[in-house]
Amino acid sequence: MSLTKVPFLAASTIGAYVVLTPPQPKASTTVRPKNVTSYERFFSSIVRFYTGSFKILTSIGGSLEICVILASRFPAHPLSQMILEALVPHPLHNTSNIGFSPVFLIGCSVATLGGFIHYKC
Repeated sequence: MSLTKVPFLAASTIGAYVVLTPPQPKASTTVRPKNVTSYERFFSSIVRFYTGSFKILTSIGGSLEICVILASRFPAHPLSQMILEALVPHPLHNTSNIGFSPVFLIGCSVATLGGFIHYKC
């Protein structure tokens, strides 16, 4: 396990966050058409809720993995010990297994590229 995974995690977490952000803000009630059915309003609110929840969960997952990598790199610090005790069952044994895999690299590439395209368009 090395610190080289941290930039990949950060880039893919930011990319996923950008991809899950709607391209335009929610329309105000004065701009919305009046003939929208209640089903459409309900569906729109559910989609926004699930997208926002998924955005938060994706961000938390990437951020926690970055915290574990940094904490295992500097295990003597009291904050690192708290992080490792809270997030890793057997702290220094399991953190050595964190590494790169082809699937991880493909996922990072797709998330980062998708976030970049979404941001530019």
